[in-house]
Amino acid sequence: MRNPRRFLHLILPALLATAPLMTAQQRRAQPPQSARLYVFDCGSLNIPDTSPYQLKKEELATTYMSVPCFLVAHPKGTMIWDTGAVPDTAFKPGGAPGTLRYATSKRPLTAQLAEIGYRPADITYVTFSHFHWDHVGNGNLFAGSTWLVRKPERDVMFSDPPSPRTEPANYSALRNSKTVIVTNDDHDVFGDGTVVLKATPGHSPAHQVLVLKFAKTGPVVVSGDL
Repeated sequence: MRNPRRFLHLILPALLATAPLMTAQQRRAQPPQSARLYVFDCGSLNIPDTSPYQLKKEELATTYMSVPCFLVAHPKGTMIWDTGAVPDTAFKPGGAPGTLRYATSKRPLTAQLAEIGYRPADITYVTFSHFHWDHVGNGNLFAGSTWLVRKPERDVMFSDPPSPRTEPANYSALRNSKTVIVTNDDHDVFGDGTVVLKATPGHSPAHQVLVLKFAKTGPVVVSGDL
């Protein structure tokens, strides 16, 4: 090679650019020994109107509400629970935050999953506490997963005209996904009582909460908007 320095000058930026991707590909998560819960920062909501909460803005310390996303890793598979408000497609090159309605998110969900060794294609199940827009933002990422959904929720998600409380474009790919219609009040996802979808209708037609049982910490409830 006549000019090795020039070669390095040309190739080094490309290597650095692909280094995060290579690291994510090399670090693939292994099934855990027992159920595990990951919590992701999927941004925040800056509530424009607090009157539905019967509160005045001057009565509040802040009008911001957090938007979490959750991944359950189990020896028998994985389940994503709620996928944020802002879809990854809303993020622009350069690292600027993504926005949708009055939601803002600083980091894409796929990047956070990759940090712990998962890709959307690795997720066995996808499910939501309910159909509102700030919980289903990245539904399309998991069209290859099995969708666990209660019929009243699915019906309203694909109603015509669509509900103004959701964003159908962000989960439209789920229409053709493998789907399990949940009919029991308590749905045992992995069959051992550690990951249970519990019916709690009211906030939406078939709102549900997630009840988890961990070996070290005991029971945990992920409540959605209950």
